[in-house]
Amino acid sequence: MSDTHPPEMPEGTEPTAPLPVDAEPTAQIPVAPAPEAAGRGKRRTAIIATVAVLVVAVLGGGAFATWKVFFAGGPQPAEALPTSTIAILSVDLNPSAGQKIEAIKAIRKFPALRENLGLETQDDLRKFLFEKATEAAGCKDFDFEKDVEPWIGKRAAVAAVDLGDDLPVPAIAIQVTDGDKAQAGFGKVARCGDFGTDFGFAVGDDYLIASDSAKHAQQILDDGAKKPLADDAAYQRWTDEAGDQGVLNFYVAKKAAQYLADGLDELGKSFTEGLTGGIDPSSSGGGGTSVPLKTECSDDPLGAAKDQLEKFDGLAGTVRFAGGGMELSLATRGVEQLDSSAAVGDKISKLPKDTAIAAGIGIPQGYASDLFTSFKCGAGAEANDFLKDAERETGLSFPGDLETLLGSAVTLSIGGDAPAKLNELDDPSNATIGLSIDGDASKIEDLIGKVETALGFKLSDIPIHLKTSDSRIVASPSEDYAEELLKDGSLGDTANFKNAVPNADKAAGVFYVNFDSGWRETLVEFAKELGASDDDVEVADENSKPLKSFGVSSWTEGSTSHVLIKLSTD
Repeated sequence: MSDTHPPEMPEGTEPTAPLPVDAEPTAQIPVAPAPEAAGRGKRRTAIIATVAVLVVAVLGGGAFATWKVFFAGGPQPAEALPTSTIAILSVDLNPSAGQKIEAIKAIRKFPALRENLGLETQDDLRKFLFEKATEAAGCKDFDFEKDVEPWIGKRAAVAAVDLGDDLPVPAIAIQVTDGDKAQAGFGKVARCGDFGTDFGFAVGDDYLIASDSAKHAQQILDDGAKKPLADDAAYQRWTDEAGDQGVLNFYVAKKAAQYLADGLDELGKSFTEGLTGGIDPSSSGGGGTSVPLKTECSDDPLGAAKDQLEKFDGLAGTVRFAGGGMELSLATRGVEQLDSSAAVGDKISKLPKDTAIAAGIGIPQGYASDLFTSFKCGAGAEANDFLKDAERETGLSFPGDLETLLGSAVTLSIGGDAPAKLNELDDPSNATIGLSIDGDASKIEDLIGKVETALGFKLSDIPIHLKTSDSRIVASPSEDYAEELLKDGSLGDTANFKNAVPNADKAAGVFYVNFDSGWRETLVEFAKELGASDDDVEVADENSKPLKSFGVSSWTEGSTSHVLIKLSTD
């Protein structure tokens, strides 16, 4: 049923839920039946976004206020939205009982969150969130217990749905427990925001759908009843790849890329011909070395971006609580930046056991050549002059020498032996920071010597110490730390690293922070030295103590790329 009279339905179909014949006028929102006027799309989208923020905030108030009660979850938003949905972001504030426990455990570890969210006083939290939401929407005379609590469920989603128009239609889906009460209550929510004719909604058995018109809302509701997104093979595949659903879940369909590509076409029309990236194929590099400039660069300045969009095959992700911490898991295919089989995780796993911060990336074969091709296509006619100058200044030949310099993996690390005060770092030898490159160390060292000769100074003048083995070269201001980085360490065996980077053995990219290192205390002391108040320092200290480790890792399995972001607590 819709918020006005039900639209005419095709023969043999019925609205998901009938409109109550005695519905009060206050439960309805006037919706003009005339075709949508041009130029109103942005306003409609803004309206839907405003309502979504209001609903999710109110929904959050109700869910947190009852987090101790393990209600049956009911259907997910993907069971109400149609297969024509091209993007969805859903919030599930009634996930599995175990995840509820993990969420509360994680939140309660931080004094600032305990105080601000008021988890010990549930009624205060609910009132706080409700008042903030209604205040933001400019609503008055609005009562949560009367107008919202009797009908709102525990799940909601914001989505974009393809209804065959030039642009997708914005929509929100809200789980309802009582359709009649939702009709009246949500009508009041919409009226208080004064959304006028650019907004409408329809109520089904389990979900309320709101969109930029009542007609669209009803169509989305009806299409979802016939062919729900949850039954779509692509949706199932990508959400399965992302893993168990959490409190926040998202999905982007392959078709979304086409809308973005169309948008790039419009953007490209505004570019001048001078930005098309033409390249003279007869150009050559400096230093007597030919720089191969390919002629297959697209005349379209946005061609590379469009090529990437054509390869995009879908994406899904989830934010969930686990092990007293929080993680974001993402799975996709066709995102070139994540598609790499070059591993670096095993290199980072062998860093010193007390490593405080580490970052690394695996370098696939041909990476430098691809990088230079992209640069030349993007820079256009200026690329040749730039490369000639770079070769002359460095003594190197591109891209071959860069390929050698990068090796098979590059890692940057900071040791856990933190100084008591940051001013102790005035002595460079105390700086336990190092850059490690895995590759042909002898050739890399020769190339560094070429650059030193061309630039007229040596790294040792800084001082930066170089240490080498057969397959690794390390640069560090601390000679002792450089020596340590040549040896195999046991970072990968520590609990903090395992929690933050559980798939290190196959990771092509890794970023890791160990909050248990002495650097946390050093930074707290540094805040004092900068003049932070005792209260602020105490708050920072108390709220950083529960943190154990943080990790970002990416890897590829078959044709699927994965990203995992994990924050672990004690």
